Amino acid sequence: MRVDWAIPCRYVEINDGLATIIGAGIDTFTVLELPVDLQVLLAVRLVGPSVDFQPDRQHELVGRVLDTQMNEISQLTSTFNALPNPTHLAGWEQATIFGVVHQFRADTAGAYTIDLAVDGQGHTVPLIVRVPGG
Repeated sequence: MRVDWAIPCRYVEINDGLATIIGAGIDTFTVLELPVDLQVLLAVRLVGPSVDFQPDRQHELVGRVLDTQMNEISQLTSTFNALPNPTHLAGWEQATIFGVVHQFRADTAGAYTIDLAVDGQGHTVPLIVRVPGG
């Protein structure tokens, strides 16, 4: 199983395997002062072979936030089961979509990174934190 895409957004809702995403692609956070506590929501789509979508198959999601110097400042780890899609077409990969929330403190302006990995397969999402006039 791997991360197909991860989109920063303001809101994500999943119903019957379909995502409603609002504010998709937000990657720059302009804040009045630093340090600041930020909350970033990601819409995440995972894909993989049918064997990965069995009720008894457990997966691990690891999300890390890296600061402007690439130091880890926040981490979340979660395990989950991805259920099979009953309308799945044989021979095609299966997919699932869900939301992930990351909270972290930004001490300086600059480029931050959210690094997601499912079962060791990684995907990165860049973010920018800035202050007005800076």
